[in-house]
Amino acid sequence: MKISLNWINDFVDLSGVNYAELIKKFTLATAEVEDMYDVGKDISGVIVAKVVKCEDHPNSNHLHVLKVDTGSEVVDCICGAPNVREGMLVAFAKVGAKVIGGEIKETTIAGFPSKGMCCSKEELGLAEKSDGIWEIVDDLPLGTDIKKAYQIEDTIFEVDNKSLTNRPDLWGHYGIAREIAVLLNRPLKNIVVDDLSYYSQMDKVPVEIYTDSCLRYSCIKIANVTKKESPENVQIRLFRCGMRAINLLADLTNYVMLELGQPMHAFDGNACQRIEVRDLSRPTEFTTLDNQARTLDAGTMMICNEKEPVCIAGVMGGLNSEITENSNSVVLESACFDSSSIRKTAIKLGLRSEASNRYEKSLDPEMTVTAIGRYFYILRYIDSGVRIMSGLSDVYNRHYERRTISTTAEFINHYVGVNLSNEFITNTLVALGFKVKNDGFNLQIEVPSYRATKDVTIPVDIVEEVARIYGYDNIKPEPVKEVIEPVEQETEHLMEYDIKLLLAEKFGLNEIHSYIWDDEASNKSLNIETTSYVKILNSIVKENNAIRSEMMPTILKAVNENKNLVSDFGIFEVGRVVTGLDEEKNVIEKKHLGLALYSTQKAEKELYLKVKEIVESIADEFLNQKVSFKLKQVQKNYVHPINNAQVLIDDKVIGYISLLHPLTKNAINKKSAIAVLEIDFTDFAKLIPLKLQVKMPSK
Repeated sequence: MKISLNWINDFVDLSGVNYAELIKKFTLATAEVEDMYDVGKDISGVIVAKVVKCEDHPNSNHLHVLKVDTGSEVVDCICGAPNVREGMLVAFAKVGAKVIGGEIKETTIAGFPSKGMCCSKEELGLAEKSDGIWEIVDDLPLGTDIKKAYQIEDTIFEVDNKSLTNRPDLWGHYGIAREIAVLLNRPLKNIVVDDLSYYSQMDKVPVEIYTDSCLRYSCIKIANVTKKESPENVQIRLFRCGMRAINLLADLTNYVMLELGQPMHAFDGNACQRIEVRDLSRPTEFTTLDNQARTLDAGTMMICNEKEPVCIAGVMGGLNSEITENSNSVVLESACFDSSSIRKTAIKLGLRSEASNRYEKSLDPEMTVTAIGRYFYILRYIDSGVRIMSGLSDVYNRHYERRTISTTAEFINHYVGVNLSNEFITNTLVALGFKVKNDGFNLQIEVPSYRATKDVTIPVDIVEEVARIYGYDNIKPEPVKEVIEPVEQETEHLMEYDIKLLLAEKFGLNEIHSYIWDDEASNKSLNIETTSYVKILNSIVKENNAIRSEMMPTILKAVNENKNLVSDFGIFEVGRVVTGLDEEKNVIEKKHLGLALYSTQKAEKELYLKVKEIVESIADEFLNQKVSFKLKQVQKNYVHPINNAQVLIDDKVIGYISLLHPLTKNAINKKSAIAVLEIDFTDFAKLIPLKLQVKMPSK
């Protein structure tokens, strides 16, 4: 996410601040900054000028011969822009000026002198691409330095989005400004909004919510918008933050989103007479703003004009409610939706937008009305004739729980390792927006709504808030003074290590480490059928979306991948599997030992007897018990129908040994011999070893 320090300066006074030091503090205390760079500082000598004469070049079909008034003189200029015309104000780079691409020099073009250049926004670093020169619509004196008229210069820093996953309050400039104000110990200016209660007596746009996935829906109707384009500084800020200007109404929804972190949407007023938020009851075809027809699944949350869908909630608007040049009124939406619902829809449709990225982070429902107030305040400043045509519609469908955390300064200092005063702790939390009641010992801390959606929930979260503002780099590392007591290792863990050691040292086997997923493609190629009880919904990799229920398909995949490297080898792994679901639909997770012997030189009988020897050795070594076998009891499509046996200890089935079914063996190598062993290691480890009875030998 790109952050403009010009924008931050609207809310925190950054005068005298070393930006490099500030970004270092921000990285240590708040979120990782990936990059910081200056923009516009390499632009100089560009002024506001007027084209006083424009004639077609006699020897060119696209060049124009201009006379340009710079305020101090009239100069000749050759321009190839299609939109140049007499009387327009332009950004003019004088001889010696610097723009993107280099320094402007006096030259001759197609036989005519040119003492400067009429610049496009692209040449000033204000647009990715321009079709013509920049036409300045503001009434500015000729000769005005363009950098004094507009915010050409700025410093941008990019924050790693992953580091903001649990901080929905930082997905806008104001949230970042709050953090910076605390780090610099400077006051944070309030957001100026329009008072919407003034319009409470007016009729409201009807709103009904028929889904739990919509937490809050606020909207208001606006009309008499006469301005079509956004002011230049608004367009510049949008561009600096990675967005393009469209039109005034759409630009301001993006502007407020980038400022407050609250996504907004503007509908054509005629297309939205009655708002209904509902989930689709059946698959529906819907055309989005990008003019793409999309098939939406049943359950997709939609904004509807009565029952006609006009927007995919939180993701993208519909073409049937798009604002056009003929729109004379708009319905302005500011809503809060369930994060998981938006994430599922966005992934399913492949439509990850700036809005959906924010909704996925569990936004603060309290921001919806603030965002509308901010939008109208800015709009009225730009277009004084704009009018509100309805009262504020605000349906608060579901509230987040208000959080109050009780802790003490002693608890905080114990974790931080520094003796911080009650005053510092209280002031830090208050500056971050928390409300603190301090009776001299206990701290009752009310978490602000923008931190309570999923971020700050327990006392140690308060410790983190205080510690990061104090500065992790200010905490001197000291030895921890704690009582250290030996911890006895779990029997299962010790046994697992010893069995691995036995298999490696005594039998010369190699341990492998694999993923927990069934490989559908591998299983199919080896004629293996297996059952999975847990699958990942909306998995990007469809062939690896199920958690395995047995180890052997994984082991055989590894055998198949290594068969051409070694002619004779054995591999094993103790891995996790899910063998089913309990009565409450929770997974039954276990550990299994999977083992395979492969050879192109030895006979199947030799390998079969070897796996029998291995399991007998494990039982004897760790349980002091004998193993028994039940022949032809294993019902798996990839094991040999005859040469297989269940493994029993104390009459309890704990696994099996087998040769492979010819279809599976031949899929690996027709000329090979393969024997396998799989043991339920979790059940094996629970068996109680028999005590050895020692007798004195006869004399």
